[in-house]
Amino acid sequence: MKLSCLGLSPQSSCYLLEYKNVKILLDCGMEISSILNYLPYSLKTNQFKNNNQQQQHNNDSKKEIPVIFKEINNNLYIDSNDIRYSTILGENLVDFETIDYILISNYQNIYSLPFITEYTKFKGRIYATEPTVQIGKLLLDELYQMNIKQSRLKNYNNNNNNNILQSSEILEKLYNHNMNNNNENFDEILKFSKWKELYNRLDIEKSFEKIISVRFSEIITVVQGFKMVPTSSGFTLGSCNWLIDNEHGDKIVYLSDSSLALSRYPLPMDIESLENPQLLIMTKLNYHPQLQPDEKLNELCSQIGLTCQQGGTSLIPVNSCGIVLDLFEHIAEYLTRLGLFQVPIYFISPVGKSVLAYADLYSEWLNKTKQERSQMPEPPFLHQDIIRRGQFQLIHQIHSNFQPTDGPSIQFVGHPSLRLGDVLQLLSKYSDQSKNSLFLIEPEFDNNRLLSPFQNPPLQCRIHYLPIDPRINFSDANLLISKLSPKNLIIPINYKNYIKNHINENSNILTTITPIQSMEIIKISIKQKFDRAHLDKSIAKYIKLNRIENKLNSIENINICEINGQLSLKDNQFIISSSNYNNNNNNQNNNNNIKLNYIFNNNFSIENLIESLELNGFKNLQISNNNNYLIIKIIHDNEEISIITIYNNENIKIETSKETIRNQLTNLILKFCIHNLS
Repeated sequence: MKLSCLGLSPQSSCYLLEYKNVKILLDCGMEISSILNYLPYSLKTNQFKNNNQQQQHNNDSKKEIPVIFKEINNNLYIDSNDIRYSTILGENLVDFETIDYILISNYQNIYSLPFITEYTKFKGRIYATEPTVQIGKLLLDELYQMNIKQSRLKNYNNNNNNNILQSSEILEKLYNHNMNNNNENFDEILKFSKWKELYNRLDIEKSFEKIISVRFSEIITVVQGFKMVPTSSGFTLGSCNWLIDNEHGDKIVYLSDSSLALSRYPLPMDIESLENPQLLIMTKLNYHPQLQPDEKLNELCSQIGLTCQQGGTSLIPVNSCGIVLDLFEHIAEYLTRLGLFQVPIYFISPVGKSVLAYADLYSEWLNKTKQERSQMPEPPFLHQDIIRRGQFQLIHQIHSNFQPTDGPSIQFVGHPSLRLGDVLQLLSKYSDQSKNSLFLIEPEFDNNRLLSPFQNPPLQCRIHYLPIDPRINFSDANLLISKLSPKNLIIPINYKNYIKNHINENSNILTTITPIQSMEIIKISIKQKFDRAHLDKSIAKYIKLNRIENKLNSIENINICEINGQLSLKDNQFIISSSNYNNNNNNQNNNNNIKLNYIFNNNFSIENLIESLELNGFKNLQISNNNNYLIIKIIHDNEEISIITIYNNENIKIETSKETIRNQLTNLILKFCIHNLS
């Protein structure tokens, strides 16, 4: 079994598992944080002209920084509206034609799927839950719309920048400057890094048509006795962990983006199904474990309430689905307690209306409380209540007709990277007054790099960095590992100082922990057992069975044969076939000479063998012993010599000039052996 990390960082959601002649891609997330390398389109390039002239040279190189780059506050940015996305997924790294399955855990880990299905030779099957498919498609379409809107803006640079962004020298300058990269495989990352233009809407449509929707606990049969099962992860609507199992109990668990919180809207995490795996692959833990999500949510509500009381606007850049579904209800209830139930809440997103509709539609994917509410019948989410009373408004996009009411307001808008989307237009409107607040709540973006381009001049509004990450933190992860009791655990290398050693409760053996880093391939040793396979007629019709005597377990004899063939997977079954077997007699004769492997039974000893030889007429024996082998010389009446060499009671070699004597000796020795079926 092999596991490869294909992400630019070990925590990235993209792993390739090779198991039992099957290749499974676990998620296909995109390095969305690479967008922070770009300047926001709302900023004028002449703001940084003097700054850039003063820092024309990199400290580590005498070469000039290309005009496409601007250096601001010791960070290097790409000065272009033509946004490209950084990914190492490519045909030069992975042969996608050989991948059999793609398993998607949630809609945040699906952004690279169109790159794979529409730009490679991938022909396998893709599985995801229904909410992941529908909402994931909306989010990819939203990103596409934001990119189209930005690319239509007049760009002050000539955008023939793709060749520049493929230069390893430029990429190394960019990564070293901004990311303080300590990865040992950094040279390999640069080798395979590609900056790609985002796919189009047709690519998204065609890609999502290929996905097969599944439900929690639905069994997907790969081959006989080998299955894949999605189980609830408790993170977002329809998010799942994947269980890969076979009839021998070689359970593999892929745990990504999971939450143990019971008060949130998704179905709680299914822990019981994941217990006692042979291998646990754990990734995507909490980015910011210092405070509990509930504490940050309470602080967020408190600061929003304070901003509203001062007559200011609260601007909250968010993804259009995820934690935002938790926030609407909490904030509305908090404002009501403060007597601010008239403060309008705007949700500005081209897909916001559809996201909320799906959230209400997929009530069976929600927690028990919301399921009971939907059976009343009432919408499971309370945002429908605040829509009905006019406090909550859905806005497709910012345009000239959008005129928020005077006074305080709360505005949820994308994109949380502050590099594209309607948030930039609103930020330029509200950032010049101290009564307004900017709330940064999405955890995947670094605060310093997020705001660095906006420091010249600095923003005048109050900035609150409150990343709300409901995923499992390191403390909970250690408790979860103890409960799951995996025999082998693979974690991103940056987790190794936080994940403790654990004793497997069933075997009382220490769990083997293996850190993995980008571009690394890890081999996992799992004891292999037998699998059922079918013989193709190309082999079966020429099989000739050999009968041997077996004195073990009261079995008188065994019919055996040994075959050479090619193992393949077809129609969910293992097939053994070979082009070497055909209708000519030569191949049939060759089958009679196939070398067979045997093992000694419990009755074997040198004394018993010598006794048996003498009883069958081989009287004149000379025995010599060596540390590694024993030699029995047989002198025949015609003074010919036959030699039996026994190597450490493991292998026996017969040397003689007569085939009749060879057959006699072979049959005598086989009485002490049974065929090795392993």
